[in-house]
Amino acid sequence: MSTERIGLGLLQSLLVLAWGLSLCHLLLPDDHFVLSVGHAMTGYWAPLSGLVLLGAVAFGRHYEALAAVPITVMWLAWTIPGTVTAADVPAQGHDLRLVTANVLMVHPHPSTLRDEILAQEPDVIVLQEVSQRWVDVFWLVL
Repeated sequence: MSTERIGLGLLQSLLVLAWGLSLCHLLLPDDHFVLSVGHAMTGYWAPLSGLVLLGAVAFGRHYEALAAVPITVMWLAWTIPGTVTAADVPAQGHDLRLVTANVLMVHPHPSTLRDEILAQEPDVIVLQEVSQRWVDVFWLVL
């Protein structure tokens, strides 16, 4: 099997994966398992669309390159704004203590982590990967 054929197969596989996850994003509710996994892996699979684009151009595969363009553009549109920093503006008012935690739905000791979060005396708590068990654990003390 030639290197070009292997490279082309890899490009096509990555392209199918990227388009599949993009379509899932459009068609499924945000809390669907496929999207949860897809979002968790975005930092890994989304940049691959750029590699597919470059590889397709290098192999002269213009249809694959054309198919990779929308995914690459969407990924850049989602990523670049988060890397731009605002100008320093002197704050007026009071400090705000924000605590965020990825609590992992299956964490073995939710009350221990809850106590650690509350020990920070936050004004705002942002939790990720929350299940009903976590809601129940926090509801008792808030």
